[in-house]
Amino acid sequence: EVDESLHPGQIVNSNAYILAAAVQEAGGQPVLLPIARDTLAEIRAALNEAVRHDVVLSTGGVSVGDFDFVKEAMDELGVRRLFWQVAQKPGKPLTFGLLREKPYFGLPGNPVSALVCFYLYVRPALGKMMGQSKIFSPIVSATVAEDMPKAKGLTEFIRCRLEQAHGQYSVHSTGNQSSGVLSSLSLGAGLIIGAPELPMLPKGMHVKVLVLDGDLFAGEEEPF
Repeated sequence: EVDESLHPGQIVNSNAYILAAAVQEAGGQPVLLPIARDTLAEIRAALNEAVRHDVVLSTGGVSVGDFDFVKEAMDELGVRRLFWQVAQKPGKPLTFGLLREKPYFGLPGNPVSALVCFYLYVRPALGKMMGQSKIFSPIVSATVAEDMPKAKGLTEFIRCRLEQAHGQYSVHSTGNQSSGVLSSLSLGAGLIIGAPELPMLPKGMHVKVLVLDGDLFAGEEEPF
């Protein structure tokens, strides 16, 4: 946990708190459950507890590693898995299913991947469930301020800063785009939607930017 010392093989449990804050910001009431270790029995028990709530978010354990047991535990509980993996970066291992018509989101373990998937998939779903009239993040058009490499073959959501001058937006990368670098998300205002066929976004290119703080751009284009 965030107030405990790290031991070998451990990382700080940042995801539970960033996701809880994101749920609260979206208008929901987060309930934090204890960490489940990388065993099928613990993950199964944790999911059994979680499905008492309206929506389930888990983070980690959904990829292809030897100890990624979340999908197996979902199957044992009877979750009707609707998809696994999305052709995007970050967040490719995302899985989604329904248990007794309750949504279950198996988010990736990397902090940025988990939060980007929350913004793209979970937040609109929560808004729909709560009867909100606007459930998607605003999108604005902007010009790329510097050459930005991106993953070819995947839609890449590049963390960026937005600047406005003379009624036009320009975008700058927030730096290291590794899915473990949470600061590059917190320092930005949005996500550039990088088309899958492009290996780079050249300077001067016009792009669409998904704005994470919708209050700043209440009157702009919508939805993604």
